[in-house]
Amino acid sequence: MLMGGIPYYAYIVIYFIEVVIIGEENGGWPDIYHITDYSNPLIAVPLLLLFGFGISALVAATSNMISKRREAKFFCYWDKDADPVDVLIEAYALGIMTGKNS
Repeated sequence: MLMGGIPYYAYIVIYFIEVVIIGEENGGWPDIYHITDYSNPLIAVPLLLLFGFGISALVAATSNMISKRREAKFFCYWDKDADPVDVLIEAYALGIMTGKNS
């Protein structure tokens, strides 16, 4: 969940440094989001980080829910009496057959 947000978090930190600490008049970036115009940057930037974390958490939770449903459907079709050794033997034989035919 946090890995997907790393570019966003890095961008927010760099934006804060370029806009608030360095400032446009000293060669930093222009404040295209107008963070310094409408609110205190020391409040707005942590809120942006929390917002990004919340979006990442929501996406991760949705993805996990979909994956669990898909896995549950898959295992409904799986033969519960299958021996894991038999499955490995069949997978190995399938791999050999595929290798010979390709």
